[in-house]
Amino acid sequence: MVLFITPQAFAAQKVSTQQQARDKINQLSKLEKAEKNKLFRNQQKLETTSGNLKISKNQYSNVESELNNLERNLANATREFNSTDAHMKDRIRQIFKAQRTGMFELILS
Repeated sequence: MVLFITPQAFAAQKVSTQQQARDKINQLSKLEKAEKNKLFRNQQKLETTSGNLKISKNQYSNVESELNNLERNLANATREFNSTDAHMKDRIRQIFKAQRTGMFELILS
């Protein structure tokens, strides 16, 4: 069995193959463009997220610094309160003792 291809059939097959190749190239170009768009959007999201992360880190540092200051203030206030409380208790004891002595002297006189 021998097949003969006529020049018209060969030309038609060649045109069909070229059309398929062009279609494939167009399809690949569309896919490439879609992937580039995805990459661009992802890059923008990454940059936005990176910027937000830097802002959050700065805010965290500021809040942490403020917390340390407040802890120091609390320690100072607690120390001052304890000192004042001890002095106040001493003074109340002294007043109470002085009043008892005064009452005792009043009774004896």
